[in-house]
Amino acid sequence: MTAWTAGAATLAPAKINLYLKVLGLRPDGYHELDTVMARLDVADRLWICPAESREDTLEAVESPIILPPGFCGPDNLTLKAAAAFRRQTGWPEQGLSLRIEKNIPLGAGLGGGSSDCAAVLSRLNQLAPNPLNQKELEAMGLTLGADVPFFLQPAPIARAAGVGERFSAPPKGFEVWAGAEIILVNPGLHLSTAQVFKNWDLTNEAAKNNLAPISQPPRVGENSLLASARMLASELETVVEAIEKFRPAAWGLSGSGPTFWLCEPGVAGDFGRHPQWWVRSVKIAQYPGLTGCD
Repeated sequence: MTAWTAGAATLAPAKINLYLKVLGLRPDGYHELDTVMARLDVADRLWICPAESREDTLEAVESPIILPPGFCGPDNLTLKAAAAFRRQTGWPEQGLSLRIEKNIPLGAGLGGGSSDCAAVLSRLNQLAPNPLNQKELEAMGLTLGADVPFFLQPAPIARAAGVGERFSAPPKGFEVWAGAEIILVNPGLHLSTAQVFKNWDLTNEAAKNNLAPISQPPRVGENSLLASARMLASELETVVEAIEKFRPAAWGLSGSGPTFWLCEPGVAGDFGRHPQWWVRSVKIAQYPGLTGCD
């Protein structure tokens, strides 16, 4: 194996869903989606270097996010990514030493675990003597998680179809969100993604009729899962009320929650009456020359 060291950290950015429409339940049991995702400038940091043994290891360094017991165990997606890459490419033969600094809350609808996974795949592919092509890399990512391919493709904002693996340019009007400053609000609770989707299945005709047509045009902030998420956690009503007081230009739920985003720069400090909430001012990744959300 060619000698290499960890060097600078590899960034694993968060994402939000600027729009998410569930079109129905597919015959394979997955849900057909139409969504617009955007990468953010808040990110986990990972360091990857050769280990002294043939075993892959993961260590969490001190970070602002409280991690549960077992976080660094074999179910962590970074370790699964390393194992998947080795199975497909035969490289590296030596074990890997992974270190991670978590800055994205877990189970927040921000894609943190998927982004960590994609960061490992991307970094290993850069270092591999016989790298995979983009299509192969995204196909491998999809076996590990539906959001992983988004973090492997280059566009900061992209429309995704299928379970989230088929990409196209964002709809007209969405590209102006590149570079926009937004506020993230997470009330510090855990929502089961599977349960949120199950609630959607129980309350929507589209789940029975399989599949509804795509609504045109997509509306910024629309999220089919918001109603079912609110059914699961009454605390989300408090968040919605707090956000609506600002009358933001746009706001929405990211993924299946529980993190909300709103386009109202400068109000992060106004959520201080809820010290248990995770609130951050962040920016959406930018295309050259395009900014703004007003």
